[in-house]
Amino acid sequence: MSAVVCVTCSAPAPLKCSACQAVAYCSRDHQKQHWKTHKGACRPFEVSTSADLGRHLVATRDVAADAVLLTESPLVVGPRHHDNPRATCLGCLQPLADGAAASDSQMCPGCLWPVCSAECPGLRDALHHAAECRVLQAGRHVVLKNDLRYDALLPLRCLLLQKTSPQRWRTLQGMHGHMEDRGPGSDVHRETQDRVVSYLRDNFLRPLSVIVSGSAATPDSVDGLLEDCSEATLHRVVAILDVNALEICSGGADVCALYPTAYLMEHSCVPNTRHSFGLARTAASTADQDAAFRITLRASLDIKKGAHISTMYTHILWGTMARREHLYAVKGFHCRCPRCADPRELGSKLSALRCLSCSGSLLPDNPLDDNADWRCDGCAAPLAVEHVVQVVTSLDEQVGRALEGVGRADARLLEDTVTKLGQLLHPHHYHCLQVKHSLLQVYGSQAGLEMSRLTEEQLQRKAALCREVLGVLLLLDPPLARLQLYAAVCLLELQRADLESLKRAAAAAKTTPAATAAAVQDLRSLLQRAAHALRFETPDSSPEGARMAGAVQAALQELDVWARVNKVPVAGDGKSR
Repeated sequence: MSAVVCVTCSAPAPLKCSACQAVAYCSRDHQKQHWKTHKGACRPFEVSTSADLGRHLVATRDVAADAVLLTESPLVVGPRHHDNPRATCLGCLQPLADGAAASDSQMCPGCLWPVCSAECPGLRDALHHAAECRVLQAGRHVVLKNDLRYDALLPLRCLLLQKTSPQRWRTLQGMHGHMEDRGPGSDVHRETQDRVVSYLRDNFLRPLSVIVSGSAATPDSVDGLLEDCSEATLHRVVAILDVNALEICSGGADVCALYPTAYLMEHSCVPNTRHSFGLARTAASTADQDAAFRITLRASLDIKKGAHISTMYTHILWGTMARREHLYAVKGFHCRCPRCADPRELGSKLSALRCLSCSGSLLPDNPLDDNADWRCDGCAAPLAVEHVVQVVTSLDEQVGRALEGVGRADARLLEDTVTKLGQLLHPHHYHCLQVKHSLLQVYGSQAGLEMSRLTEEQLQRKAALCREVLGVLLLLDPPLARLQLYAAVCLLELQRADLESLKRAAAAAKTTPAATAAAVQDLRSLLQRAAHALRFETPDSSPEGARMAGAVQAALQELDVWARVNKVPVAGDGKSR
């Protein structure tokens, strides 16, 4: 493996361009010298402005799929800022086990909030917990009352940038928060006031101001720490987080972060990027924590010069009504992307209901109009949108019960649920898809339904479910930039089903050597597709994805061993295995 060398002098190069990671330097001086040459080939986008979108990113040259568009550290990172997430260590932002504060060794020595260990290096992080710890110490009574609101901590960390990093604070202040929709009297204003603003000001900021300034204390500032902690500023900070923060999967923790450039990506339900995070288990310093949650943005498909660079701020497996409702409630806009405008959702029919008159598909007349009626694509029978909402909502609980404790899920219960859902919903409706994705995993793993004990009918059912679900996933996300885990499960389980069928055929002498070799190659292809979908999943950025990648590699090795033992020739290496 060749060493990384400086693009200017060819000396060993420990530094990389932080924007594109494509060139390296031996020193900051050589990086500065090379900038005039490199800047034209660095970030392949520019910030543009329009009346409809505000500021957004536009590609300045053609970008190939998988190419890195951007790598940057967060302005601020902390526990998810809404719905009071589960208990999290304030040092390393990893989830805490129940009862984590049972001893002094599991409390921050300063503020007494639960942590993974009193020795957690992240507790000394000057940009994150070290700053907030001083504030939290002023309200130790909330620990005694167990009134710990983790959703208020990220807004607090944003406020503290005034002191810890004024430059980051200025960048944050330049972000849009749609304040025109969050004024006094609105539901979101009342909610923010109760769960964040009053909680922080009454329990921590006011007491700290009194401690620091005595009789000169004011409710809207803390001398030497916060120039402005007024209600208006807190409301604006929460609004900026709601609109611009990205949620991060961090070893099971509920974490959000703000990024100085990535926040400018516009939303699309057909996005052209994928992103990953460079996560670490602990952070010994500010620089370490910044690196731990560093975002890497890649093109998920070829992007043409002039195209807008987009991401997705909602769940790709939700139906159109659910996605648009969520985006309006959280981000403040009505999505009008190609998928939302398509009644068939790119051919997936992910929201379609079953017509009771002709078994056709009920689809919205105009999916961009929340009040538009639905109509059958077969007999043109109408259905009021109110009835659609009633049907889908009534089935939420049924699906939840069927999937409760997926590890204990029963194939018969899931099959019954699929049958009941199919009476009212299209087979590819997202409720049906969710149950089927669980069901295809239960066949072959449930006690009494292990692979070797499946009947031929059950084995074929498993394979058919895998192919059906995978087909829908590929319609919604052809590059598998967001559904890589879902798709990898389908591919792996399909390979398991087809391998079991092959083993049975071989044992019964119902297959020829040539057919067996072709089948083995097909099985390898399924696993290679799964491995390719998981190519960016690492133990740090996605523990679950890394585990799945490991399972795929183990299945590939098992397949090769079986082929070798049975002397099946495998194309590609010219050897018999």
